Amino acid sequence: MHINNGGDSYGAILATSSESAFTLFTKSLGRTTYSEVFRLGLKYNSDENNGFISFYRGGNTFGGFLGFSTSGIERLRISQNGKIGIGISTPDEKLTVNGNIHTKEVRVDVEGFSVPDYVFKEDYDLMDIQELQEYVEENQHLPNIPCASEFENQGMNLKQMNLLLLQKIEELTLYVLSLQEQVDQLKSKN
Repeated sequence: MHINNGGDSYGAILATSSESAFTLFTKSLGRTTYSEVFRLGLKYNSDENNGFISFYRGGNTFGGFLGFSTSGIERLRISQNGKIGIGISTPDEKLTVNGNIHTKEVRVDVEGFSVPDYVFKEDYDLMDIQELQEYVEENQHLPNIPCASEFENQGMNLKQMNLLLLQKIEELTLYVLSLQEQVDQLKSKN
């Protein structure tokens, strides 16, 4: 192990007989009015383009953030407010991902939303089929479902959308049952 002082970088290097080394380092990234902005990190080998973990403290803030980098690019950040960004350095939710997510399963709590079983209650005001047809022809989307431009501009809340789609499926079920009742009545007249 040896200690290195290279200007704005200080480090303790744990090296083996090969060219491999783990480096614990601090690096000055500049100064602000209040304090020095620096990075404390752990990296493999001497090249910062290899993977490294960095603990940032900047300005007059406490805590800074924690960054995980590979190939010299930050891939994951945990901000001082606990928000996690993957592929993004400014997470705006508990988990913000700039990219695709592959998962086996997602479980979403429906707290704050009504599961639309109310559609099957006697007092549910199901839109008349003719009224529905007129609405669709005029608006080019289903009632209570956002139009395409809203999705494009605002994105989609999956929990809300799944519940809206379930509501529409339940409404379709009522329409089908009503049609079946009409078919049965016509059959009985013949």
